[in-house]
Amino acid sequence: MKNKSISLSKYGLVISLVVVVLFFGIITGGNMFVPMNVTNIFMQNSYLIILSVGMYFCLSTGSVDLSCGSVVAVAGAILGFMTVTNSYPLWLTILCIILCGGLLGLFQGSLIAYFGVPAFIATLGGELVFRGANTVILDSQTLGPFDPAVQYFAAGYIMRDFKLFGMNGFCLIVLAVGIVAIIFNEVSTRRKRQKYGFTVPAVYASVLKVIAIIFALSFVMISMAMYNGMPFILLVLIAIILVYSFIANKTAFGRHVFAVGANRSAARLSGVKDKATILIVFVNAGLLASVAGIAVAGRLNAATSLAGTGYELEAISSVLIAGGARAGIMGTLVGATIMAVLNNGMSVLGLGADVQKIVKGIVLLLAVGFDIYSKSKAEN
Repeated sequence: MKNKSISLSKYGLVISLVVVVLFFGIITGGNMFVPMNVTNIFMQNSYLIILSVGMYFCLSTGSVDLSCGSVVAVAGAILGFMTVTNSYPLWLTILCIILCGGLLGLFQGSLIAYFGVPAFIATLGGELVFRGANTVILDSQTLGPFDPAVQYFAAGYIMRDFKLFGMNGFCLIVLAVGIVAIIFNEVSTRRKRQKYGFTVPAVYASVLKVIAIIFALSFVMISMAMYNGMPFILLVLIAIILVYSFIANKTAFGRHVFAVGANRSAARLSGVKDKATILIVFVNAGLLASVAGIAVAGRLNAATSLAGTGYELEAISSVLIAGGARAGIMGTLVGATIMAVLNNGMSVLGLGADVQKIVKGIVLLLAVGFDIYSKSKAEN
């Protein structure tokens, strides 16, 4: 069965991203599209994409994590304390950071899942405790610089000197592989849906979709190829997106997360271990926040007590802009990209931190309002 029309509501999020990009591109006089700036959008906002993935699972269970920004700060503080102040090996430090992130998530998840503490209260308390712990660990100082490997993780480029046609060759190879993968995925998806009798989009709709995705990928990859190449952190982001997209869409755990969020009591009666699911979700959020903390500290090449401030609100906005639990990981990626473009565009315009907070607050309110409106409309 074929659907002969294009659903604007289905592609509304992508249209919103295009509008935001074009808006900032125009008012910045084209500076938004400079190759260096395109690269910076992903490097400077890598933390946002990582945190948004963790936040997506939290919101999908009907919970929220207000502490992820403080966990980011704690991760940076541990990195500075162990490698700069005490000269511990980097591998041991990274292991401790990841373990600490998981334990902090385990602590909060236990309170929420097994002791019935509302997620808002548990994570708000965690946010305050972890923020204070960050200040104690740093002793109100800024610690740095870090090992070159940490800097490379957050701000390094893959095969920077490898050139093809006067541009970075690795980016061009990734672009070629990406184009093949996009076309193959669309064709195989259509065949699979047709095989089982599901509705498939019209051919021209699929073609337009593939062309749009390839155009966006080509613009990003060629821009990076014209600058210093593909940032290593972008490769990390791609891996995270692919792994968690598989978990959300192809595993029993992913289905359990949505079942708990839709109706926890019904999920429990259906055999879903709701408490364990919520616990794992928060442990995962802590782990991802610790990775984001390493990325933030590596990009700044310093650990500061102000790191991670407000990051939780940006992550929540990214998921809600995309439509909450209905968005999926790919939708969350688009929502996070909208927030990243917003952050970058305001920085390029030279707007002060106060104005940026006002804009982000308005965006958060609009995102929540739209999410509530969409849910009420769906129920009716």
